[in-house]
Formats: sequence, structure tokens, C-alpha cells
Amino acid sequence: ESPLSAAEVSRLIGILQREWPGTRYDTLRNNCCHFSDKFCRCLGVGSIPSWITNLASAGVALVETGNYLENQRRSLTRGVTDMLNCDGSQTLGSEVIENVVQPAPRWLA
Repeated sequence: ESPLSAAEVSRLIGILQREWPGTRYDTLRNNCCHFSDKFCRCLGVGSIPSWITNLASAGVALVETGNYLENQRRSLTRGVTDMLNCDGSQTLGSEVIENVVQPAPRWLA
């Protein structure tokens, strides 16, 4: 049960409507579970159970890791191309790329 009156809850919903427009919906970062957690905290009844938002958090971590790896791949490709002074018309053999060693990010180790 919330300590807020019906009028306060109504005002809260109006505020949250402006903070959570449908155009900002994001499956991983700004979804209905995140809204429900914010709403419950604003109602003064505490957060929703963390297991509800853990799946979205895991998804965010996977997306961010994928983005990081893609950026590293692009950087590596540019670096190897620059190192070999390629004009872009040549293709690099896999043996060249395999010999370039980069430390893994600490969260992947």
C-alpha cells in the first residue's frame, strides 16, 4: 500500500507520462520493467525485484560487448591496413590478422 493519496498518485502519473514517452521506449534500457520500478519507488513502496530487470541488464551488457568488439575489429583493420600501407585494393590474409595480439577487455577475461 502506498502512502500517497489518490490525488498524489494522479499527479505522479502525469509526471511519469512526460518522463516516459513511448518514443523513448527501448527494449533493453527503457522498457516497461524500468517504468514499473520507477513508479513503485515513486509510490514509496520500494523497487521491484531485481530479477525482473536482470534479463534486460544482461542484454545491455551483450550489446555493449558486441559494440566494443566491433569497434576493436574496425580499429584493428585500420591499424593493419596502415601498417602494411595498403591502398585498400589488397586483401589481408588471415595469418596477418591472427598475428596481431590485443588484450581482451577485463570483463571478457
